[in-house]
Amino acid sequence: MTQRLYDRTSRTISYDDVDPALRAAIEQHAEERLLGPVRPVAVVDTHSVNLKKGGLFGRLAGRSEKEHRTVALLLPQALVVVTTGAERGVVVMSTRLPDIARIGGRDPQLIVDSGVSVESRWNGHNQDIVSYYVGLGDDPAGREFQDRLRAAVVAARQ
Repeated sequence: MTQRLYDRTSRTISYDDVDPALRAAIEQHAEERLLGPVRPVAVVDTHSVNLKKGGLFGRLAGRSEKEHRTVALLLPQALVVVTTGAERGVVVMSTRLPDIARIGGRDPQLIVDSGVSVESRWNGHNQDIVSYYVGLGDDPAGREFQDRLRAAVVAARQ
């Protein structure tokens, strides 16, 4: 039987409510990647608690932290995701909306989790399309952000 990996809770916030240190990292990332001014149309803050024991496999899979936080920002032309935790520090990822090839979920028979897998060219590199999992709560704020992201990707492709 597959068990849930994380307990995730999302809440919709304004950009002004994002921690100042994270905002500084976002602004620097946006400037370096030429994303334009950071004026999000949607921001979601997700708190994730690891429900599995770390162990060797958990550490290898990057799941050794007891908890972490993800702030996802939907900009007019880009998706920015900031993940922060005691062990990983602050990691900022971004992709332009037209570069997103696919938005999917997890196979519930393999992994029980909430959020979306975004396949794209991340961080503005001309690399192959890779998948990055954006953990979101299975709650109204998490689902609303997913819906807005999907609609923004469709609009960017038109």
